[in-house]
Amino acid sequence: MTKPYHFHGILMIVGEASAVLPRKESKLLSADASPLHPIGTRPASLGAIIQNLKSISARKINTLLHSAGAPIWQRNYYEHIIRNETEWNRIRAYILANPLRWEVGAFA
Repeated sequence: MTKPYHFHGILMIVGEASAVLPRKESKLLSADASPLHPIGTRPASLGAIIQNLKSISARKINTLLHSAGAPIWQRNYYEHIIRNETEWNRIRAYILANPLRWEVGAFA
């Protein structure tokens, strides 16, 4: 059996990100950055959540494997906004069935 190289999940963000954590201006601005376009990930955004998940889990995995700094995650991620119950049910069923696909060799 081939090992899976990704995972699926549904993340529910309730309310506006700006209501959760105010946007702070980046302290690290490049020469062509401005206060309206700071460099970095916006706090409380989906990007910040994924960035933290990858960072924390990579450190823990590398600690367990004694492989400090080894890359764990691919660079990007795929996102999709679930807009109705039909999509919710279809995506939830796909996520639940996905591990079975790995067992039978139907990779998705």
